[in-house]
Amino acid sequence: MRTERGGGRAGSRGDDLTDAPRAHRRVVRRVVWPLALTALVVVTLALGVFPTRTYLEKKQQVALTQHQVDDLIRENDEKQARIDELQTDAEIEAIARGEYNLVKPGEESYVVRPLPKEPVELPESWPFDQLSSDLEPMHR
Repeated sequence: MRTERGGGRAGSRGDDLTDAPRAHRRVVRRVVWPLALTALVVVTLALGVFPTRTYLEKKQQVALTQHQVDDLIRENDEKQARIDELQTDAEIEAIARGEYNLVKPGEESYVVRPLPKEPVELPESWPFDQLSSDLEPMHR
C-alpha cells in the first residue's frame, strides 16, 4: 500500500486531477472576484453617486430659480405700488409742478436763478495783460 497521495510518480495523472479544483479556485479568486468587485463599484456609482450629484445640482438650480422668481415678484409689487401711486391726483399734481413747472390758474410761478460765475482773474504778466485788455470792453 502506498502512503503517498497521488501515486508514485511526480506529475502523474492523479496529481493533475487533484490540482484542477485548486487551479480553478485560484482563477476564481484572482480573476472573478476583482471583476465582481469592480462591477459592484461601477453599479454603486451608477445608481448612487451620479444620480445624487445630479439631484443636488438640480436642487441648487431650483433654489436659484426660486430666488429669481421671488425677486421678480417683489419688483412687480413695487411697480404696481408705483402705478397705483401715479393714479392719485396728488402725485399727478406734484409731478406737474416739479418736473414741468406747471401752475394752477391764478397762481404765479417764480424762478430763482443761480448767481453768475465770477469773472476769471488773469495774471498781470505777458501775454495775459494783452488778453485782459481785449476782454474788458466785452464786460462793460
